[in-house]
Amino acid sequence: MSIKQFNSFKNVIILSVLFLMLSCVNSTDKPTIVTKIETETIIKDNAVLHIRFDNQKNTATLTINNETTELEQDTTASGISYSNKNYTYTNWHGLTIVTKNGVEIYKHQDELKK
Repeated sequence: MSIKQFNSFKNVIILSVLFLMLSCVNSTDKPTIVTKIETETIIKDNAVLHIRFDNQKNTATLTINNETTELEQDTTASGISYSNKNYTYTNWHGLTIVTKNGVEIYKHQDELKK
């Protein structure tokens, strides 16, 4: 490859990289934010637990024994945990536990799927 060919090749590469960089910078599209809301209802021993998760707000709305409260997501290494001043909701490996003022008021273990 001659020096002239090398310089031409180098210029093409530089222009290509600049084009790619500018095409990303001048984008007017706004990112799409997807709000994922999931609900779960568990009925056990005539107690109905309904929980609505909002992953954009990092909250969960818990309804149990005709009481509704909003919980904030806690950081966990495994499973999920939400809490507020009075309630905690945890789920780890299919075991759901709800406590009110430190006293367990609801516990349910999902059945293993076959």
